[in-house]
Amino acid sequence: MRAVLVRPDGRRLGGLITVTTPQRTLDWAYLPTPLITDRDGYLMGLSGQTNTLVRFTAQGTLDTTWKTPAQPGVLRGLLRLPDGGVLGHGGGGLAQLSRFTATGQPDPAFGTGGTLVLPEPQGGLVHTARVLADGRVRVLVTSRQTARLLDLSTDGQLTPAGPPVTLPHGPQQPELSNSRRSNAVLLPDGAALIGMTSLSENRTRVVRLTPDGQLDTRFRTTDVTDTTTVAGVLPDLQGRVLAVFHLTDQRGSVLIRYRADGTPDPTFGKGGRVTVDRETVEGLSLTPNGQILLASHVMAFPNTETAKLRLRRFLSE
Repeated sequence: MRAVLVRPDGRRLGGLITVTTPQRTLDWAYLPTPLITDRDGYLMGLSGQTNTLVRFTAQGTLDTTWKTPAQPGVLRGLLRLPDGGVLGHGGGGLAQLSRFTATGQPDPAFGTGGTLVLPEPQGGLVHTARVLADGRVRVLVTSRQTARLLDLSTDGQLTPAGPPVTLPHGPQQPELSNSRRSNAVLLPDGAALIGMTSLSENRTRVVRLTPDGQLDTRFRTTDVTDTTTVAGVLPDLQGRVLAVFHLTDQRGSVLIRYRADGTPDPTFGKGGRVTVDRETVEGLSLTPNGQILLASHVMAFPNTETAKLRLRRFLSE
């Protein structure tokens, strides 16, 4: 695994990193979610033969006292709730939410047996979720070419923030196989950034939804041609938007910084872009001082479960 460090002005620092946090490989771990902190440990959702939550201690060992029964559907992400519970989100064919108590048991007061299946859209999923400043839980639901913002009440009721929005391309949904890409993000004010792709045309784009669930026409991004995937998107400390894309034919990745109006920032890198040749960037995060951290692997890097879990662990902290 490599880490490419990019200064706020777009200059690359780069270098290899050593993962120092404790690791544990689970032979039965399918589709692991990114880790979230849990007091002195970590929680992770697993989907596949058994859909469940597991807990790691601070030393990286499995917490054998944590017993979460098997759950329906695919868990693609976890969110710690203000009351101490855990919200799991995802879906496989149908968008769904699962709520757990602070000890990892399904919350019987939520949905059916702790799981709430959204009646629509078909083929959709709950892409990401966030607790807003006022305590509301906002979720982003995406399907083949639509997106919608919903608010979740403590009693499990969903209230639309706006109507379904038709996107220029299909939303770049997390893959069904060990995805660690954060290609959609909810912002503190309830707005959303979404990475989209048109695989038939090798072009991608990032769009923004307003807090009331409308497509933000003031954010005038255009398609990024010769790309296949939006591997990550997030705002920087100044409110600009960072997005990283995979280039076609495994030629590498490109990081673009957008200004508030969605146009590339010409002061960043070369014309708003930083290219990472021959490396697949799978994670995008910020350091406390505003530097940009791109977690990547070279094209010949072994595609092992250990590497994937390590990358997830690294990006979660």
